[in-house]
Amino acid sequence: MSHPSKPIDQADLVYGLEDRPRSANALLSAITHLLAIFVPMITPALIVGRALELPVDMTAYLVSMAMVASGVGTWLQVNRFGPLGSGMLSIQSVNFSFVTVMIALGTSMKAGGLDAHAMISALLGSPSSAHSWCASLPGCCLT
Repeated sequence: MSHPSKPIDQADLVYGLEDRPRSANALLSAITHLLAIFVPMITPALIVGRALELPVDMTAYLVSMAMVASGVGTWLQVNRFGPLGSGMLSIQSVNFSFVTVMIALGTSMKAGGLDAHAMISALLGSPSSAHSWCASLPGCCLT
């Protein structure tokens, strides 16, 4: 079964290269785009917060930090600084790769007796909290 081929100028394009959509279509597309960005940005923080049974304010802090990090990363990509940045709209967001690692580390810290604040400080890179947690483990190189 063969499909008839259409000439390039009669392709099933809704908008051509230089066309501008109507305001209502552009607004709907923008809202859809924002939702597509927003959901994967906050979901990893919500998963980690729920899995580690963090208080609501601490989970909100994780979501806020994910959004700030995404904003800074996107700003660095959009604005070119020498070889840094693409100069194009390139949304940077959180990655799901670290969710299982953060949950595993947080669960082990919680089992070791750390409270939620010390656990989050260690997971997000506070050296003093990481040192105190690691020092409690047998064979820690920081002692």
